[in-house]
Amino acid sequence: PQQAQSRSAIADALRKAERSLCKVVDARGCNRKKTVPRRTKSPTRKIVKIPKPELPPPEIAKPEVVKRGTTSVIVPAPPAVVIEKSKPPLPRPKPLDLEEIPPEPTIDIPPEPTIETPAVKPKTPTAAITPKPVSPPTVSPQSTQDAAACYAALSKLDVTYTQNATYAQNGSCNVESPVQLKSYKVNGTNIEFPDRPVLNCAFAVQLMNFVRNSAQPTFSTKTSSQIAKLYTGPGFVCRGRNGDISAKLSEHASGNAVDIERIQLADGRVILVKDAISASTKDYDVLNTVRHAACAYFTTVLGPGANEAHASHFHFDLGQHGKSGTYRICE
Repeated sequence: PQQAQSRSAIADALRKAERSLCKVVDARGCNRKKTVPRRTKSPTRKIVKIPKPELPPPEIAKPEVVKRGTTSVIVPAPPAVVIEKSKPPLPRPKPLDLEEIPPEPTIDIPPEPTIETPAVKPKTPTAAITPKPVSPPTVSPQSTQDAAACYAALSKLDVTYTQNATYAQNGSCNVESPVQLKSYKVNGTNIEFPDRPVLNCAFAVQLMNFVRNSAQPTFSTKTSSQIAKLYTGPGFVCRGRNGDISAKLSEHASGNAVDIERIQLADGRVILVKDAISASTKDYDVLNTVRHAACAYFTTVLGPGANEAHASHFHFDLGQHGKSGTYRICE
């Protein structure tokens, strides 16, 4: 500290002596300021860093508040979708040479066991449907037993009938177990068959069930009377369908069908089946009801409106339709 003070004192004394000498000797150069040349720095390159563009963060949708009446419902916002960068595709695998492909393993499949099914004997129809040859077939004990059971069933139903020999005509038609109907007593009321139809026994039983369970109750309810006479036509007729000789044999050719043309009631009224064509006739309701009920008893029910051949009568039969034989025609 002492040395520093002495130096400053000496410097002040020198400056005073210089100023006094300048006033005496030369005033021109005393007051000039010495210019010291400035150092210039060499230009330097600036390194500018360009920032990488940054993707904006995914916007997160805020839940929306919806006011419904007096309550506020918060509707959740849909989730944010984040798009991932696609990865570079993987290189395709090098295909194997045919020699490098390993062979597929072989599996020994045992043969399926064979199941022997017992032979199923075809069921013999109760009613003859297909035409028979001219000569009567040999009657087996089983068919004789079936015919006897059918005759007993008719007698139990209180049906008056006669048994007839096998019908044959023109070498193509046949009726098995034929019966000729005369009358049928239902709940004490006698119903006559004026046309004395010849039918196979099985079809006759089904016709009696239809008359007892459906036809007679329907007429009794809707007409306040009962059936007295049922006009059925001859029943058995050896002909083709719809009267065409070249057509397939009709079910009439085996006694498996009837044609009901009119019905006479106990009070004397006669109801014609042709009136079933129009709802404007007075007997349309009872005829239409009986017609639909017959579809539950027979496989074929035709009548007015079905075709011209059945414009005046109901046709009922038990013919088989389709491969299974269960198809029904109800028109």
